[in-house]
Amino acid sequence: MEDEWGVKRRLTDAGTESRIIYHPLERADEDFLDEYPFPDPNASGRFKITREDVEKLKDEGYWVVGGFGTDTFWCQAWYLRGFKQLTIDFYVNPKFVDKLMSKLLEYYAGVGRKLVELGVDQVNMADDIAAQTGMIIAPKLWRRFLKPYYKRLVDTLRTGVKYIYYHSDGDLRPIIPDLIEIGVNILNPIQPDCMDLAELKMEYGGKITLWGGLSVQETLPHGTPTKVKEEVKRTIEICAPGGGFVLGTSNNITQDTPIENFFAIYEAAKKYGKYPLKQ
Repeated sequence: MEDEWGVKRRLTDAGTESRIIYHPLERADEDFLDEYPFPDPNASGRFKITREDVEKLKDEGYWVVGGFGTDTFWCQAWYLRGFKQLTIDFYVNPKFVDKLMSKLLEYYAGVGRKLVELGVDQVNMADDIAAQTGMIIAPKLWRRFLKPYYKRLVDTLRTGVKYIYYHSDGDLRPIIPDLIEIGVNILNPIQPDCMDLAELKMEYGGKITLWGGLSVQETLPHGTPTKVKEEVKRTIEICAPGGGFVLGTSNNITQDTPIENFFAIYEAAKKYGKYPLKQ
């Protein structure tokens, strides 16, 4: 299957995920970026919802969240270019990287302006720039090639949107201060398998909302409902005091998770997740 960016994917045997099999810009040079048909942020049918629809949802008590329909700068760049080639470009072809990021910004900023116009409460950005052992990209390269474009996108969004959510798996502690600096105010999923939740709360709890905290690798797939409830209670006790916390999982709940554990999250959240916090 091919998406509107020209990236081709094939479903895995399980049928629940896909793998990229074609990167359309893998062999492109800088000039080719001017010819390549990047998606139009204002394409017909992209926004079927109206501001009146958003206001109606708000009046009914809903929190309205918008997004870009894709990952943002780092991930979308390597989807187009190829992971290996983009990594090489950071060192030997910086002009190409800057031009590619500028092209991506045109799309994201165009979508962002429409989300502002619609009046959504929150905009979500996703970009997996870290693994459990640390950043995928050296922090200095992230600051050189990605941070300026995130900043410009967030500036566009913050003309009318108060809550900017940023998702990345893994241990991204080196750049959390940078995300706060550019205006991100919700961080997801604060993966407990590689970051200490208490340390995050102590250092950043008053500066950014923490969202997530429940491991989809250990307790949820392998523990009992009792163990899941204990983890929910412990996570709330660590992260919820003083506010600035949204309970959630550290990624999508996997197929090997017993359904009883799924419901245990909700049962424990209802019991322990209301202020004043129950001990």
